[in-house]
Amino acid sequence: MTEDAPAPRPATRARGPSTATVLGVLGLFVAVQVGALSLAAPFAGAGAGAGTVENPGDPAFGVVYLAGVLVVSGALLVAVRRGATWVLRGFAVFASGLLSWFVLASLLPALGSGVVGPLATVHVPATVGALALVVALLVRPEWYVLNLVGVLTGAGAAGLVGVTLDVLPVLVLLVTLSAYDAVAVYGTGHMGTLAGGAVESRAPVLFVVPGDRSFSYLDRDDGDDGDGDGEERPPRRPDGGRPSASASPPGGALFVGIGDAVLPTTLAVSAVAYLPAPLFDLPGVALSLPALGALLGTLAGLGVLLWAVGDGRAHAGLPPLNGGAVLGYLAGSLAAGVPLAEALGVVAYL
Repeated sequence: MTEDAPAPRPATRARGPSTATVLGVLGLFVAVQVGALSLAAPFAGAGAGAGTVENPGDPAFGVVYLAGVLVVSGALLVAVRRGATWVLRGFAVFASGLLSWFVLASLLPALGSGVVGPLATVHVPATVGALALVVALLVRPEWYVLNLVGVLTGAGAAGLVGVTLDVLPVLVLLVTLSAYDAVAVYGTGHMGTLAGGAVESRAPVLFVVPGDRSFSYLDRDDGDDGDGDGEERPPRRPDGGRPSASASPPGGALFVGIGDAVLPTTLAVSAVAYLPAPLFDLPGVALSLPALGALLGTLAGLGVLLWAVGDGRAHAGLPPLNGGAVLGYLAGSLAAGVPLAEALGVVAYL
């Protein structure tokens, strides 16, 4: 969901995010994308990937993932409505620590075969690194801490899901979550409470891009975004569970959900892991034409989303982001000579 300031006066358009903040969120999206594609090979080497599930192309996995999102979101929503925002923050911090550990364990070497005792079964560098990030999130959840952890965990989540599931269940997941996001924003609107809890508790589910150098997420008054006109604003509400962009005036910040960068990126990772398309010769990054199409389509959807938040109304973020990723992926697949049925992952069902 995206939300800007209250509606402007007639015949005017609310101010959208500045060029600097747009470039900032664009950089964070690209960092997640490049990070996820760089992690595809290390994750596969660490045991993640097709071997972890019996049939990675089963579309039912997309439904299972959707059910998990609904259950977790519902439980967290109940907690937030009862004033227990610490549950939301605790869950997000725990998930961030777990994902950080897996990413670091895939990238960093263990202590070596000479270690004996309890440490012999513990990946010490990854454990120390993940614990340090958890402590930082608990002690000082400033915007740059959230962004650093968000890039690491966002890349990790997209990489894990992408190497585990073939393109068909990923497509199912993207389409169903886009529909759910639209209903939650334009229909029931029930994600507002969860989104407010995420902002209030400084849960690590957001990218926060400051509007100027004086911005501090810790000092921010949740009831006032302070756009300089003397009017109090409600907090910019990102998408519950998957918070999205929220335009902010100078002195504020642009909020973008980490999940909004993760979900479309899973399609790019799945494309390089499962689609029979040649990879570009790039050091450390697995990239094919279909994956590149998904990445560029996501960024195009992000541009549409950031433009839309300037009208002062709430917007669902996943439809343009996931929609752009799917269209770009299909265009890249056809350009690479991959038949449409194979690109959709439905050959086994024809």
